[in-house]
Amino acid sequence: MTGTPMSQKPHYRVEFAAYPILVVEDDPVMRRNLIQMLRNIGFYQIHEAADGEAGITALKSMAHCDVVLSDITMAPVGGLKFLERVRTELQPPARDVPVIFVTGHGDVDTVHKAKQLRPAGYVLKPVAADKLSARLAQILNLNEAASG
Repeated sequence: MTGTPMSQKPHYRVEFAAYPILVVEDDPVMRRNLIQMLRNIGFYQIHEAADGEAGITALKSMAHCDVVLSDITMAPVGGLKFLERVRTELQPPARDVPVIFVTGHGDVDTVHKAKQLRPAGYVLKPVAADKLSARLAQILNLNEAASG
């Protein structure tokens, strides 16, 4: 028999369970969907925030965070302002946390503004589990580890 066994979820990586992650998303349905997708691919330590201000507060309260997924368009504090504040207001290691923008915005102006703030990358909505899993594995340096 070939293919993935029924007991294994595609894109699941047991190693993800060791990494705390923060989801910053103002749309409650999208935030819930992202959190469920993260659980499905192996994350266990998932924190959430409803906007950039809450994201800053969450990062300050977390003992450690390995990666952040953030929307760009949020109110009152959007993703670009959130990342700017992470890079300027927080102390290491929180200041250097990889931030991936999960967004529907791929326009040149937004990408240019974001690049100046050193994001770890972009994942365009609608989010595909395989692309998100691959990007997170790359950021967390898990590409050499076996998946499943």
